Amino acid sequence: MYSDPPRPSGSALLLLLLIGAIALGVWLADDYGQSWDDPTNADYGEDVLRAYSGSDAFWSHRNLPYYGPAHFAASALLVSGARWLDPGWHPVDVRHVANYLSFLLGMTGFYLLARHCFS
Repeated sequence: MYSDPPRPSGSALLLLLLIGAIALGVWLADDYGQSWDDPTNADYGEDVLRAYSGSDAFWSHRNLPYYGPAHFAASALLVSGARWLDPGWHPVDVRHVANYLSFLLGMTGFYLLARHCFS
């Protein structure tokens, strides 16, 4: 009798899919140009980080304080880290990767929540 070969678990498949998606996102990040709101979002992310040292510049961005300052701050931190790792990586491309990573995080969370609710 033959037995079926072992199958990877759902968690292993999810991890493999995420690693592939992250690699694809990093590879494609420089294929897109700068959008009209990239400079404003970059300034906002840096101002969010400066707010922790007492700067009021955070509030000068009209409606942006109501649209996820943690995301923009994380993008600014990722840009700083990427400059340290590879000074040639353009900040706009790093922010594209940050946006893609937040998408992947949200989709993973949605999948895990749906799996929990419907299993």
